[in-house]
Amino acid sequence: MKKLIILTVGIAVLLGACSRQIDKVADSGGLPTAPDAPSNLVLTVSDGSLALSWDASAAAVDKYLIYRADSTAASFSLLDSATTTSYIDNDVQNGIRYYFKVSTVSVAGIEGPKSRSVAGIPGLFSIRIAGDDEYVNNTDVTILVEYPPNASHIMVSNDLSFSSAKWEGVTPAVTWELPDLDGSHTVYAKFKMQDGNESSIPVFDDVKLDRVALIESFVSDDGGAVLSAGDVIHFSMTTGEPGGRAAVVLPEIGEAALFDNGTAGDAVARDGIYEYDFTIPPGYEFENGAVFGTFRDAATNAAPQSAIDHLITVRNAPKPVTVHLNGAFQSRLEIAWTMSEDPDFASYRIYRSESIPVTENSDFVTKLGTSAQLTVTDTNVVPATTYYYIVIVSDQSGLKATSNTLTARTLANEAPDDVVLAYEKTSETGFKLTWTRNDDSDFESYRIYRSETQDVDNDIAKLYAIVNTQGTTTFTGDNDGDVYYYVLYVYDRYGLPSAGSNVVPSQ
Repeated sequence: MKKLIILTVGIAVLLGACSRQIDKVADSGGLPTAPDAPSNLVLTVSDGSLALSWDASAAAVDKYLIYRADSTAASFSLLDSATTTSYIDNDVQNGIRYYFKVSTVSVAGIEGPKSRSVAGIPGLFSIRIAGDDEYVNNTDVTILVEYPPNASHIMVSNDLSFSSAKWEGVTPAVTWELPDLDGSHTVYAKFKMQDGNESSIPVFDDVKLDRVALIESFVSDDGGAVLSAGDVIHFSMTTGEPGGRAAVVLPEIGEAALFDNGTAGDAVARDGIYEYDFTIPPGYEFENGAVFGTFRDAATNAAPQSAIDHLITVRNAPKPVTVHLNGAFQSRLEIAWTMSEDPDFASYRIYRSESIPVTENSDFVTKLGTSAQLTVTDTNVVPATTYYYIVIVSDQSGLKATSNTLTARTLANEAPDDVVLAYEKTSETGFKLTWTRNDDSDFESYRIYRSETQDVDNDIAKLYAIVNTQGTTTFTGDNDGDVYYYVLYVYDRYGLPSAGSNVVPSQ
């Protein structure tokens, strides 16, 4: 779909040396004769602006004064001045009528009489060919027209000169005929208002006429080899026309879309070459099947079918298994699947990824050579993370089938359970700390902290000892006879600490 082209209508004459600062007009008493009023004052309308033009005065002119009245012509106010014979007023609102007069100021500073008044209503104009479609396949098109309420006529042309165009009553839709030549065409339009004013610069829209679609070539990269489920065939169709719809039609499988958007195996987006990396699905087989390509261009023209230059054979792979989640924990995922009944079963291979799709290039988990072994525990995971799994079944001839993709997420890491700490003095300076055992599966260490004050915590500066063995719940030490306070934290393998134990003093 092409973008909507809405050009506002404006005056093409450039305003020169226009200023909002207006010099005081000199008193004409006793001075030379005042200049004549400007003649042939013309007003043209556009979106958010009104343009004036007039014939130059025969007298020596210093400037022209522009007067404006809103809604009625009862009271005109000085608006601006100009040193050329044109002026654009951009300080207007669409849908409101404005009145204008112009007078001449001579080089002697004498202002002459004002011209006759002209009036106009600014508004928005646009045309859209064929509902804004980028392509059409017929010279007869419908043009959608947007115009203000006071527009009465429209003139449409295939060229900017409007040499053979005629005024017609304006309607929201106009039937039009494009030149009988395939390619890009521009249609122009201008408008006339009920008060006789015309739009200044024509609006226009573009469209491409296209009445023929062709498939220049259609090929595949399988090389005539016997294929099986999971194999990928790259199809490529050259048409020379972007924006269309192309497909490959395979026996037993049916139609699959080809792409020209830079995805799914397409190398370059919108180059008129439609491509697809097609994966043979499980459960299909055919011998020496003909493969065809179809194409319909953006203008809906259908090209004759084209076949690749060889036949294709697909033989059955094992039936895919269905994989499911058996259990999710902080530090492991248990994966299970249905059993393969293939008589020449060879193996299950499990793959994992942190994104879709999962392929044989993803992380390899394990390979199992017994069809009855239907579970795997994956411990190479971290908490609160989503993983995707597939199970590929292979037979003795190397044919294979891929399971559904399993989505599994490890549980969020929870802080280890805290323990209860006890202190026992064993000698004048010796002591023993004992605590209850932590049984968390992701245990990393017990860490003992000590301080000379009771507010001891797990500040690294207060770390006293680390015990890495989960079953060890005793620590013996020696102090210098001073009073210390001890607390114990349990850390898991991800660095998360438990709440601190009770604080025990060394006395």
